[in-house]
Amino acid sequence: MPDSGYKLTQRTWRIVGMASLVLAGVMSIHAVQSGFLGQTIRHVVYLMDSDAVRAPSSSGLAHFIYWSIFLLLILTTLYMAVIDLRYIRLQYIAGKRDAFGRTLGDKEFRKSIVPKEEDG
Repeated sequence: MPDSGYKLTQRTWRIVGMASLVLAGVMSIHAVQSGFLGQTIRHVVYLMDSDAVRAPSSSGLAHFIYWSIFLLLILTTLYMAVIDLRYIRLQYIAGKRDAFGRTLGDKEFRKSIVPKEEDG
């Protein structure tokens, strides 16, 4: 498989995760301050109960798209966090293996811990 030459680094996915978290936070603050959250709740209630008061003039599609983007940003943040945790775990295992190789992999160290046979 040919290498595309583009590799994500730990710094890159941390930036992506942080940016998506900040954008989701801005979206949630905007939804509360602008009344969009209340309108969304009224839309959901109207969909569940036909006798409910009609939702405001904004369309249900706009609410669906808005909250879908919000959910996508939250899921992106969680995915980046999982990738980062797995990478940190991989670094830990590689460091442990390296330390093991430097100690028990050293011939002089192995000779020093192997009991010498006494000549009889």
